[in-house]
Amino acid sequence: MFRAPPSGTVDRLFAAARHIRELEHKVISALEQAGYSEVMVPLIERDEVFSSDSTVRFVDRHGELLGLRADFTGPVARVVSTRLGNEPVVRLSYRGEVFRDVDARSARRRQLQQAGYELVDSGDVASDAEAIGLAFKISDAIGLQNVRLSLGSAELIHALCPNADASIRRALDRRDRSRLPVELLPVLELTGGVEMLARAKRDLPATARPALDRLSRVVDTLDENAKRTVIDLAEVRPWAYYTGIVFDLFADGSSGPVAGGGRYDSLAGRYGKSRPAVGASFQLDAVAEIQRDITGTRAEKGLVVALPKGRILKGVLERLGALGPTASELESRKLIVSGGAPLLGTPISFLRVKDADVPAYVEHGVADLGIVGLDVLEEKPASVLEPLDTGLGRCRLCLCGRPGTSAAELSAKGVLRVATKYPKVTRLELELRGLAAEIVPLEGSVELAVLANLADLIVDMVETGATLRANGLVELEELMSSSARVIVGRGAWRLKQDAVRALLSALKEKT
Repeated sequence: MFRAPPSGTVDRLFAAARHIRELEHKVISALEQAGYSEVMVPLIERDEVFSSDSTVRFVDRHGELLGLRADFTGPVARVVSTRLGNEPVVRLSYRGEVFRDVDARSARRRQLQQAGYELVDSGDVASDAEAIGLAFKISDAIGLQNVRLSLGSAELIHALCPNADASIRRALDRRDRSRLPVELLPVLELTGGVEMLARAKRDLPATARPALDRLSRVVDTLDENAKRTVIDLAEVRPWAYYTGIVFDLFADGSSGPVAGGGRYDSLAGRYGKSRPAVGASFQLDAVAEIQRDITGTRAEKGLVVALPKGRILKGVLERLGALGPTASELESRKLIVSGGAPLLGTPISFLRVKDADVPAYVEHGVADLGIVGLDVLEEKPASVLEPLDTGLGRCRLCLCGRPGTSAAELSAKGVLRVATKYPKVTRLELELRGLAAEIVPLEGSVELAVLANLADLIVDMVETGATLRANGLVELEELMSSSARVIVGRGAWRLKQDAVRALLSALKEKT
């Protein structure tokens, strides 16, 4: 007997349901006052309507591939193209649930409540300004505090790197410079007030000028909202259909954006005539979570750092110096310890957590920053930023076994069995090499798996190789290299930017 809904979904009872409906009403009412009319689109669509890899897909009894609504933008673009093609200006609003296919072990929601809007017209700067202005208006209407809008341009990224694929967009979204082409590295430094656009025009190549000029014209229309806008030219929403401005909205207490959107001028062309369009959606679950913070302390707790207990701790403490916790604090059994000197007047506290748990604390906004090995991030992906490789704890993820062993030969003879603490990364790396394997997840000393004939090979992190040699094993192939990354929560990156950047500077590898 099942007593709970599927993982990642939620029953909203009474007060929780009422809260969501009140938020929906406030959003839709604000949009109605601005001339936006509500539409209702199906919860299921043909698969091609959705661009997201996270679409929940299924085949109906007639063999047609369908998907649960993963976002509203695709269905609305279909409606505009097929039903409203003769209307010169279309202003639409919507509200409802979307569903995402996410890892059930990640504690991420599959079921999300959204409300938003789309403007389809001539596609000029005034439309961009209207979409941004509405985002601010709605955030005020629903009671968000200390709102900050992060503004970038997909047009700019395309101009600098026309062949930017999904992996490059993901790396840029995470501020992971190690996986970016050289032509995009300059945009990582172009973050700040609206005056940053003048610097960008000086520093970036001529191909970037049209996108920067358009951003400048948009900023000129924002009036008082310009003070609440941060230019971040690395801002890029991961979906490929954006063609112009892109933006995310943050507020006090949010671990991530509470709203986001941008311009997508080609999407409607999938169903007929292309129409310039811009829009945004509010994540009502995120808003409700902020407003449930009855202690009101999320935004007032200073800077919180998830400090790993493992082998990189010593190096991290050396980099932190006087900013780090004292020796007496670390010798105590306390799990939350105070830092030493404040940073730019901001007090620092540290959560003492297991290395593998660092991403969860940062992703969910409990910690603003954390330090964790790339191997952990690859095994347990989190929606965080990775702006700094500290260089600490350098090691290699290797395929290991007895001397003279060949993974390809073992695989050709039968089922290859590989033991590891990193099952997800191991499976991916072996598949890239054309090796099918049965993965045996372990938590302890994986070398024993080969010695006791539990597995043919192991995949493990190797620093010096001493344990391998002591047990008669050797490295067969390096799969990836790893070192400690500083990860930052998306909300902290935007709302505590000065303190975050100062701490990143302290943690940089000294040359």
